[in-house]
Order: sequence, then C-alpha cells, then structure tokens
Amino acid sequence: MTWSASPLSLALVIAALTLGMLAGVVWARRMGRSARLQDIERQVQAERSIAQAEATLRHQESYVLALQQLTEGLRQRAPLGDLLETLLRHAGDVLGAAHGHLGLIDPRLGSMVRARARGRFSDLVDGGVRVGEGVAGLAWARRSPVRVDDYAAWDRRLRGDQLGWLRAVLAAPLASREGVLGVIVLGRDRDDRRTFSSADEAELARFAELAALAVLNVRLIEELEGRRRESEQLARIGDAMQEAGGVDERMSLVLAAISDVADLQRAVIWLPEPDERSLKASAWVGYADGASAAPVPLGGRVPLDGTVPLLEGAYRNARESLTEAADAPPPSPQTAELTENGALHCGRAALVLPLMARGAVVGVLTADAPAAGRTLRESLGVLRRFAASAAVAIDAARLLSAAQSELGERRAAEQELRRSEEKYRGILEQIEEAYFETDFRGRFTVVNAALLRSLGTTREQMLGRSFWPFVDDQERRAVLEVFHEVARSGTPALGVELRYRNPARGSVSRAEMSINLVRGESGDPVGFRGVVRDIEERVRYQEELQAAKDVAEAANASKSVFLANVSHELRTPLTSILGFARLIERRFDEFLAPHLAAIDEPRVQRAARQVRTNAAIIGRESRRLTALIDNVLDLAKIEAGKVDWQLERMAPLTVVEQGLEAARGLLDERPLVGVRLERGFDVPDVIADRDRLLQVVINLLSNALKFTPAGEVVVRVERAGIEALVSVSDTGVGIAAEDHAAVFEQFRQVGDTLTEKPQGTGLGLPICKQIIEHHGGRLWLESSLGRGSTFSFTLPAAPPAEPEGTNRPELADAEVVQWW
Repeated sequence: MTWSASPLSLALVIAALTLGMLAGVVWARRMGRSARLQDIERQVQAERSIAQAEATLRHQESYVLALQQLTEGLRQRAPLGDLLETLLRHAGDVLGAAHGHLGLIDPRLGSMVRARARGRFSDLVDGGVRVGEGVAGLAWARRSPVRVDDYAAWDRRLRGDQLGWLRAVLAAPLASREGVLGVIVLGRDRDDRRTFSSADEAELARFAELAALAVLNVRLIEELEGRRRESEQLARIGDAMQEAGGVDERMSLVLAAISDVADLQRAVIWLPEPDERSLKASAWVGYADGASAAPVPLGGRVPLDGTVPLLEGAYRNARESLTEAADAPPPSPQTAELTENGALHCGRAALVLPLMARGAVVGVLTADAPAAGRTLRESLGVLRRFAASAAVAIDAARLLSAAQSELGERRAAEQELRRSEEKYRGILEQIEEAYFETDFRGRFTVVNAALLRSLGTTREQMLGRSFWPFVDDQERRAVLEVFHEVARSGTPALGVELRYRNPARGSVSRAEMSINLVRGESGDPVGFRGVVRDIEERVRYQEELQAAKDVAEAANASKSVFLANVSHELRTPLTSILGFARLIERRFDEFLAPHLAAIDEPRVQRAARQVRTNAAIIGRESRRLTALIDNVLDLAKIEAGKVDWQLERMAPLTVVEQGLEAARGLLDERPLVGVRLERGFDVPDVIADRDRLLQVVINLLSNALKFTPAGEVVVRVERAGIEALVSVSDTGVGIAAEDHAAVFEQFRQVGDTLTEKPQGTGLGLPICKQIIEHHGGRLWLESSLGRGSTFSFTLPAAPPAEPEGTNRPELADAEVVQWW
C-alpha cells in the first residue's frame, strides 16, 4: 500500500513547520530580554545596598571620630564648650543638618540656656527655653527624642518670626541618671524637603549620650578641681598659720582663700572685744584702700546693743543668716541696718556665719557680693568650712585637729580623682567598638573588652604583643603604609578597610579601622590609637532589615489593592440586591398584602409576615454592607492620598448644626434620649472640607445615640486656645480604659462581639481620625464604663479674616440650646 500526498497537503505541512520555527525564535528572544532585565534589576538593587552600607559606614566613622575627640578632650581637660561644639558639628554632618544648637539646663533659672549653636541658629537671640516649650522643651519634658516634619505647621511651635526659615526639626535630650542635662536640636531649611527618620532619631540619641557624658565628666572634673583647690588652700592655711604671728594675720590668710575659692568680692571677719560689748572688724577683703572705703571704718567697731541684729544674733545665739538678692526685691530691715551702719557694703545680699570652736562662738564671718552668675547659697558650704578654719585659727587649741581634718578631705579628693580616671577607662570598656593603643613598634599597650571578644583572646595575651599576626597577609603592606602616613602627617586615617584574622575561630573577617596618634604630656607622639569595627554582621543585618521592610510594604500594598478590588466587585451585586429588596417590599405592600389580608388562614398570614420581614432584613443588611464597602473605599483612598479635599473657610458651628439635622432621624429609635447643643462664643473659623467634617460629626452623633438607651447627648462647640474644639458627650454604657486605643483601630469594635450584635463596621472612628489628622487636628476619647463617653476633636484656627485691631465683643458665658 502506498501513500501519496497532494501538493496542497505538502504546502500545509511546510507552513506549519515554518510557523513553529518562527514561534521558537520569538520565544527565545523574549526569554533573553527577560533575563537581561532581571540582571539589570539585580545590579540596581546591589548598588542601592552598597550605597546604604557606605552611608552607614560614614555615620559610624563620624560617630567614632566624635568619640575619639571626646575621649581626647576629656583626657586633656578641654573646655566643655569645645567638646559640645565638636559633638554638635559631627551630629549635623552625620544627619545632613546644617543648623543646630545644644542647650544646657540651668537649675537655678529653671530653663535651658544655649551652650553652642551652628548655622542659622547662631544668629538667633537666646531667650531661654522652659520645660515643655517648643521642640527642645518637649524633648526635655518627655526625656525622649522629638521629631517634627514641618515646624511651621506644628501646633506647639514657638511663636515669632525668627524660625520661619525652619522645616524639619529633630531634638534629643541629654539624659542621665541625674535627670535631663540639656537638649541637642538639629534643623533643616524650608527649601530642604527631607524629613528625619526613626533611624535619625537613634543616631542623634547616640550623640546626645556622648554630650551627656561630656557634661557629667567636665562637671565632675570641675568639682574635683574645686575640691582640690579648696583642700590645697586649707592645707596652705594650716601650714601658714603655724608660722603666722597674730590672729589678724591668720584671718587675712582665711579671707584671701575665701576670695580665691568661693569667688566672693567682699568678706569681713569680726572678733569680739575683751568686754564682749562690741565686735571689731579684724580682717577684710574686697574693699578699696583707705579708711572711708573700709567697713565701719578701718578697724572700726559695731556695738552689741541691738544696732545690727544680724551680727548680734550670730554672736549671741550662734544664728546663721542668709539673704539672697532674689529673695526679697526691696532690702529687708536687717540688711538695711547692716548697710546703713557700714557693716557691709552690699545691695540686698548678705551672709552671716558664726565662728564656732569647742561649742562656743569666737567670732562672726560676713560676706556679700558674689561673682556674676553665682549666689551666696552656692558658696555656703565652702564658707562654712573656711569659717571653721578661721575659728580653729582663733582657738589655737583646735589647730591640730582642724589641719588633720582638712588633710583628710584632701586625700578624699585625690581618691575621687583616681576614681574619675578609672571611670574614663570604664568608658573604653563599655563601648561596643574594639579599641586599642600601640607604641610605634606596633605592640599593644591598651585594649578594651570589645577587642578581646572579637579576637577571642585575653588581655594578658594581647598586651606587649604586636598586632601584625592579627592582620591578613594580603593586607599587611597596605595597613603599614596607613600607619606610616598617620605618623608622618599627624592626620587621622578614617574608614580603612582590612581583613583581620581570629585565631580562636580560625576565620578571616572584613573590618573597618580608624587610626590616630597618641601624644604624651609633652605633646610629642608616643604611639597610635585606633577603633576597629566588624562590618560583615552589620551589612548582613541591614540587608535582612531591608528585605523585611520590602516584604511588609508589599504586603500592605497587596492588602489595600485586595480591599479596593473586593469592594468594587461587591458594589454591583449589592446595588441589585438592595434595589430588588425595595421593589419586593413595595410590590408586596401594594399588590399582595391587601389580598392576603382577606384570607383568614393562619399559615398564609404567617408566611406573609415572614416574606415581609425577610425582605426588610435583606434591605437593611444590604444597606449595612454597602456602608461597610463605602468605609473601606474611603479608608483606602485616605491612606493612598487620593482623596480630593475641598478646603474652604467655615464656622464649625454651622457644620455641627447641619450634622444635628442629618442625625435627627436616629432619634426615632431612641425616644428616651435628648440632644442638647452648647455653643461657646468667639469660636474661631477653620479651613476644612465641609463634607468630610460633616461625616465626622454625623459619625460621632450616630455612635452616641446608638450606645445611649436613655439619657442625654450633649454637643459642645467652643474655643480652646488657638483652636476650635468640638465634643460629643453621652450618658451611655461607656468604654473601658483598656479599650480606648482599640476604638480607633480598623475593623475593631469594643464589647463582647460574641454575645452582642456589632452596631457598626469598625471603620467609622478610624476614618474620622484620619480626616481630623489630615486637617492638622487631633481626635481623642474620654470614657469609663457606666459613665458615658466623650469624643472630642480640635481643628487649627483659620488666619484672621478681619483687619487687626478690630474689637470683638467679649461674652462671659456660653449659649445653651435644647436641640431635640
């Protein structure tokens, strides 16, 4: 049997083969193009990751450099202002903020005074900031960072035109166990559209910790220095008094020490006359030469007959007196008597101390006119100690014991100084970065715990050993050149990448190193110091964090798209269901009900009632589901920023009245509930979307009526500072304190939803909160179980529409209207 094919059949076969080959070629080209696009996408993603890692490394470099400079400054006892300026500059460079300032809290004034500033903050007049005022005061009050994206739109901003150039602001407190020491603030110009992030908050908080550490340590050093000076003066007085001839000479030594240590401009020591009827000025300091300028006058006396009560009370009754200049604006009678009698040349400040020795008063010390910026109370402790020394000098029998006591204080001060040095070393042990110091031959002289952990070794094994065995062979030459360059130029080397070996694990890791010179007391270089950071774990963590962030953002976007699509798909069948339900109700009532009513058959009547009831249920539930879909779409639009806001100037009262009219029909289900409107006077206009604001009012009214079986609903419209305040209060069931936050969450309803039928969609209040916050206001709840609820919201006042200076009538009380 033979097979033959016609020319047409052969042509068809050839055409099919040709089409198959063409399809294969097209498919191959498409697959190649798709592979190239995927390669490009992976390359872009890798470049982004590298850029993020480089930015993070630069931040770490600047932070470590700031830490190095702070440590070096503390070692060299640099002024606090220089340390703070360095930290402020590094913080601004890391966070990309050209403007900033750092303020310290003055407990005496109860306010924060600017210590250092950069950028445009340097041109501003410092009026002092109190707790809670502005960004810095709010960070002080909260003890946590404060971030503002648009300062001009922030409702708690400081008033005035000085900060009109400011946009994004970030503040962090200098917190310690002693409290908040100050606040560091960074800002950007209005032309800079960038905002600070939560990562920026954490970064600035790290610099704030360094600043707090600098303040505490400098203050500790100053305190130790003051104690040292005081101890030296006391010791010098003790030595000098052994050689001094008379009491007057010894008192002059005491007063000279008071002027040097306590920063007092004037002081006098009064000793009793043999008959104890008067006090004589035995020694003084701070008065001009000449009898007319000396107290009462030179070598004069003050009788103990009640003429000068402060002096007499100190000598007769061992009573100590202290009057500050700020305690009483006018001079007190006692202080005035001192001044009028020439006992003290002072304004309104005076300090009177009895000189006690062996339980008896042997003289009186008076002082006034403290140095600028200080008070007498600050010098009280020092003056008391010097008064004791003066008393000991007067009473020779106690000279030896007093000298021993002061020498003991000196030893205590030296011990405190040694503890402070140990504290500095503790700082190096606590930092997370690996820190080391070497001599010029590369042998370790100082290592911290972080370096020992990273290398898996002990301090004994490291000290005196060269660091070369820990550097990878391929990196040694490059690292050696870096050390030579730092030694030659004296310039720190930052961000040097290298590979280091861990002998304990037998592994090689990538790290980053910063190197600087160590200088001795003479200022000559004696070695190197450096910080090493392992960057592999950090990069891996950042990549994992970014991946998790991408997944979360994708899931959130998918959720929004899914809700929107489902809502749109449900609208069409719901419209048909609702329309046919209404048609069934109307046709049933119009055509069937009259005929069925004439049939005296129980089953027919029962079936008719069921049909009518079921149709009503279908309509009611369809309307509820339609409302739910509308709320979902509204929420999705607001979150996506696709709402077209129609903003206009309006009076809040008109919107509230319109909402009351719209909700009047809800009272049919609540005959035992009354509604009352309280209208305050001078309520400011607002800029808002009328329909959206009406939606908020109707939702709050609807909730109040739903959950108030019997009682009263009160709506108030009033002024709250520079804002308009609207509140809706009811006497209903109330909401438990633990459920307050849940009422503003999406699809959340408080109460027992298993035993109680939900009376809403769970989206009304979240939508209201989104609307109010978009207008720059806030929405909150005040409620407790069994005592009703009050939902309140505020809106910023609109700019004045009438010329400034126009007098508006002031009314004392609000107007109350019984609405329903």
